[in-house]
Amino acid sequence: MWSRVLSYLCLLVIVNAENPGCIANVTDVFCEKDADYPEAELNQILGLKPSDYMLAFGEDFVPEIVRTETIEAPLCVGFVRLIYPQKGKSANGAWHSIVNHEPYNQGIRIEECLHLDRACSATDDFPNHYVAKCEQEYAYRPLFAWKEKKITKVPFQIPVSCKCKFWQT
Repeated sequence: MWSRVLSYLCLLVIVNAENPGCIANVTDVFCEKDADYPEAELNQILGLKPSDYMLAFGEDFVPEIVRTETIEAPLCVGFVRLIYPQKGKSANGAWHSIVNHEPYNQGIRIEECLHLDRACSATDDFPNHYVAKCEQEYAYRPLFAWKEKKITKVPFQIPVSCKCKFWQT
């Protein structure tokens, strides 16, 4: 029994060692603020050839919601916002600092589930042998990041929508 408890504790230490201190939950894939953000190092490199980088920075456009006469009701509700992450989880699961400070901003549009892992709405008419729940959907987005002491494009996992997933029980 003690060996099982010890293995579990070792697993917790390994998992926690890989995740940065800036995340609130182990399921988070980005941090908007990072106490260990390497701003001085980034400014030094970006300052050498600012014209090489400036055209690559900017932010996504997030349109205002316009109401129409049709009634739309999503099965899962998501919250859309624009973020400027300073740290993110890459496609290979490693955490890297993302270049995101004035004037080098990379604003990205995200959509996060408001009711993650809860039942989808309007599923009362589904057959009894089906289960439906809201899940976060991700995409990979290349962003400039600090990797191995240089600035390079890295694909990061970004929450893009909240979907209703259903399956037969």
